[in-house]
Amino acid sequence: MNTTATHAQPRMIDTGAARIEVISRGAGALVILLPSLGRAAEDFDDLATRVAQAGYQVLTPQPRGLGASVGPMQNITLHDYARDMAVVINAYGGGPAVIGGHAFGNFVARTTAADHPALVKAIMLIAALIPAIVPVWPRFHHRA
Repeated sequence: MNTTATHAQPRMIDTGAARIEVISRGAGALVILLPSLGRAAEDFDDLATRVAQAGYQVLTPQPRGLGASVGPMQNITLHDYARDMAVVINAYGGGPAVIGGHAFGNFVARTTAADHPALVKAIMLIAALIPAIVPVWPRFHHRA
């Protein structure tokens, strides 16, 4: 077993507006796994290890307010989260990355792809919410 693939390596990334804790595993093409709202990056520990063992570099960023990540939590939009992810991608070589977003994380993945298309190769929607059913999108998409 490749210990580089299984050993989680934390790193702090300063985005200007926030400091994001990123856990990295493996080496290869960049894959980012984003947890749902209020969930920690550790939700993806098992999957991240398996994907890293398959030959990818897997990043699991801690959302603002979780783990060691800090940054404004009021009056922010999905575009702010997307900027965080763009800085993370650039800090790890500029991608392009495949971004998987679970539930609320799918909004961040999609917004990152829309706002920073050169940095995103593809997105994976994992148990993705539909805004018509769960009206969380307007609250994070536009500033009041």
